[in-house]
This record gives sequence, C-alpha cells and structure tokens, in this order.
Amino acid sequence: MVSAAGGVTSRGVLVAVIVTVTALATLLAGCARGPSPTGASQPSELFVVNTSPEQQRIRAESVAAIAERVPPEIRDGGKLVVATTGNTPPLSFRADDAMTMIGVEPDLAQLVADVLDLQLELRTTGWSDVFEGVDEGRYHVGFGNIAATGSRIARFDMVTYQREDQAFAALAGSSTESIGRPEDIAGLRIGVGEGTRSEEILHSWNDENLAKGMRTAEFKNYVDGREYYDALESDEIDVTFGPMSILNFEAVTTARTKIVGRVPGLGTEPALVSAITEKGNSLGRIVQEALNTVIVTGKYQAVFERWALDHAIVGRSQLNPPIE
Repeated sequence: MVSAAGGVTSRGVLVAVIVTVTALATLLAGCARGPSPTGASQPSELFVVNTSPEQQRIRAESVAAIAERVPPEIRDGGKLVVATTGNTPPLSFRADDAMTMIGVEPDLAQLVADVLDLQLELRTTGWSDVFEGVDEGRYHVGFGNIAATGSRIARFDMVTYQREDQAFAALAGSSTESIGRPEDIAGLRIGVGEGTRSEEILHSWNDENLAKGMRTAEFKNYVDGREYYDALESDEIDVTFGPMSILNFEAVTTARTKIVGRVPGLGTEPALVSAITEKGNSLGRIVQEALNTVIVTGKYQAVFERWALDHAIVGRSQLNPPIE
C-alpha cells in the first residue's frame, strides 16, 4: 500500500501535495487506494515526496563482521564509489538544486556504504558506462535498474535488490480499466520503448492475437519519457507500457495517469533488478550481506516505501540468481 513519505522539509519542493478524496473524486473515479483487479494500487490521495537536496536519508549502522572483509584496495581508500544514471524518477534523479542525486538507488547505496563503514561517493553517468566503469574498475558498484540475465551474470557479479514488473498506464480519466491478457490489447495504440523487454512482450502478445484472428495492437516509440505522457494527453496512444516502478511513481505523485495492468517483468516471471560488481572479487558477496542486513533491520523497506516502491520489495538479496 502506498503511504506518505517521511522526511519532507518546508524548504523542499514537493512533487505532489496531499489532497482530499473529495477534491480528486472526479479525476480518480473508481481508483480507491488498495489492490485493484490488475494487482496495482490506485491512490485516493497524492503521494508526497521530498525532492529537496536535504534528503534526511535513512542511515544504517556499520557491521564490523562485514566491513572487515571489504577488499583492501577499497578499504584503504575509505570510499565506496557507486555509479548511477540519475535520470529516472524514482530510481535516481536530480533534486531541486539540479545537482544532488536522490532516489531509491542513492538511498540503497548509502545504506550499503554505512554497513561497510565507508564514505559513499556517488557518480552520475550514462547507462552503458555503468557497465564499462565497473568492468574497468572506475566504479566499485553500479546501479541502474539493471535486470539480472544469464549474459550479465557471466560478466559481472549481480546482487538483487528489487522486483520489477511491467505495467500498463492510461490517463486517469480513461475508460480503460484492466489489461492483463493478450486479447486485452487488441486494437490498442501503445507507447513502448523501442528494443526493450517491454516491446518484446507486446510483440509476443500480438503474435498470439494474430494466430487467433484478432486485431493486433499498434506500437509507438518515443525518445523521451515525457513524450509518452504528452502522447496520452493528445490521444496519440491509448496506454503506455513499461517498468512498473516508473509508471506507478508518475501515477501516485501526479494523478495524471493510473495503472491499469501489471505483467511479470520478464513476461512470465518478475525481473530481478540488481547492483553489479566486478566478477569474482568478493565485493558482490559483501554487498549482498550488507543488503540482507538492512532488509532484516527494516531500513531497506523504509527506503522503498519513501519512494512509492513498496510493490517492488524483495524478501532477501541474492548473489547471481539462477536464471531460466
């Protein structure tokens, strides 16, 4: 269940303000808070998040038994260098000062650094450079909404920390209420990222519908995330399809959209979003233990709840999970 985030300061600019159910009754008709038929939550009030640089981050205590096993080359430097992309709310993005990195990934990186008794050095880079930088030793850990796959596990140690599903989102006032099966997309115009796993799922659904003699859906690709919402409002598309964490955040903080469907991240099973470390250097196991420590203490859950990601929580972190 989505809950109001803590740590809001009077100086921060809020992504949303709390409003009454009455004020949103027309806009959010039929969207009472709690599980919907699609397995998603629809807000009866907007979710408030602190986007100021004064984040009052949730912190963890150091654990000597884990910290003492950090590789000497990292321990001697006193810093954990973590890469993130910084362009995707609520995963990692810039605060109101256009400089400070905020989001669930910076918060998790801080918790890991705390447990390891290291100072966090957060670096912002492009998504592909997260991989290259970890490979080359420029970054100790990489975050970037990276799903664990067989090919990536062969190259990096992958430490899971988030479940990711795919979601369908429509305008809040749309008549579309539930999408959960291939036949539900017949004839729809759908915004989706080109070359993504999301698009692969939709193509497989189109193939099923075509085999049954049903209408297929039309897919439209856009360059920027904002373009998807503009396309919804200009009636260029009926729904958009992509990562649940991103689409749900937009829905609960702005009420411009609503979640109308949820599909496992890999099509048949959830994707496991993971941090990456250099293959075989022992840091992956140490990061996993740090994450499991903050899962046990509840710090991990508190971080996810403050970014409206409680639907993405995992029960434990895994190192190099088995991939079918």
